[in-house]
Amino acid sequence: MHVEKSRYVDTCEPDTNGLYEWRYEYDLYSFSDASISIIARTYVSEPDAVYFLHIEQGSLLRGITPKEFSLPIFREAVAYLRDAGFCRIEWLGVSGYDRVPEV
Repeated sequence: MHVEKSRYVDTCEPDTNGLYEWRYEYDLYSFSDASISIIARTYVSEPDAVYFLHIEQGSLLRGITPKEFSLPIFREAVAYLRDAGFCRIEWLGVSGYDRVPEV
């Protein structure tokens, strides 16, 4: 498994006082093997939480389903994140975020 981590900052335009109405600083993780990449996001403001967002296969983006929990790359990604100190690991499903079950 190949792991990439990239830092991003997303903000609105500053107001006349130089203040921002909203600002998000986050890291995107990409866990890849020869066929797929699984993308997860962590917010600097939530240092113990990580959220799996989607799967990339070639140029196709698709949501994560519970069947992916049994994939070796998914299990390795969860183990990597637990080792990195994340104790709240969630995935984006149809109805919002849910905890990833122990895999």
